[in-house]
Amino acid sequence: MNEKWGMDELINSIKRYRKICWYPSAGSDFRPFLFLSNAFYKDYSQVIADQYPDHDRVIPDLFVFSDVNIPNIVYYKLSNVSGYTDADKLNDPRSWRYAKTLYSDPYTYISIDKKYRFEDVIQEIKRNHFDSDYKVSKNYGNAFLMDVTVSSLMYKSRMDNGRIKTWKTKFLYIIGENAAVAKELFLKNSVDIDSVVLIRYGDGFGHAELGARWVESLFRHLHTNYLVANDRYVRYDEECFNSDIKLVKEYFAPYDLTVCPEFEEIYHMDGHTWSSYGEVKWCKVKY
Repeated sequence: MNEKWGMDELINSIKRYRKICWYPSAGSDFRPFLFLSNAFYKDYSQVIADQYPDHDRVIPDLFVFSDVNIPNIVYYKLSNVSGYTDADKLNDPRSWRYAKTLYSDPYTYISIDKKYRFEDVIQEIKRNHFDSDYKVSKNYGNAFLMDVTVSSLMYKSRMDNGRIKTWKTKFLYIIGENAAVAKELFLKNSVDIDSVVLIRYGDGFGHAELGARWVESLFRHLHTNYLVANDRYVRYDEECFNSDIKLVKEYFAPYDLTVCPEFEEIYHMDGHTWSSYGEVKWCKVKY
């Protein structure tokens, strides 16, 4: 693929997907590949079958991650097992081609089969949005579309001495500020986002004063159906919501951000399995 491809080519590439999952401030947390997959639902089927109906299972056909920098730190570890990633090579204009391992630990290996770079797809950045300790990637504004293979000994299979399960998925990493990704890529190009993941959210917009509530205020514009998030982002917090909207309303004009949807819990996971930031809930978005 031509290295000079930009926004038009990126939009043409992702418009064919119907179940896009967006993970803002994703960092190096690749757990959605595991927990939002057919392999997970089959592995845990005896546990969640009664409370998680088939028609509400979140199985994306494209994962979209965004962050201003891809750290080489793996934030979440299952059972305190250390992990490895060389995805931080995507930050470097010279070494991005050599990134091959998204994640690796004794139970899970996620490899990059193919990757394509799209240049200057996110241009909306004002440096004064960022605190001095925010590290911004040298590849800021670029996006990488990847075919990845996931090989994992899931929890139930591990207990039964089962076989490693392997599956493939599509993955887009956009190195850009979350608000700019939402505005420049999704809203301006009418890209629908079926599901959103909010785990360990962080943001540089407004000198790191912005929470995740503004993301939820966009759900009706993005036609979002599901939220997978820490409990703190599921519970309505009027003060936090109003604070967020005050910071971003001018940036997102003329979109109306005054309405935050309600969430109906479908299933929840304990805080240890995915996130040390507390319980993770699968929710249906209610308008």
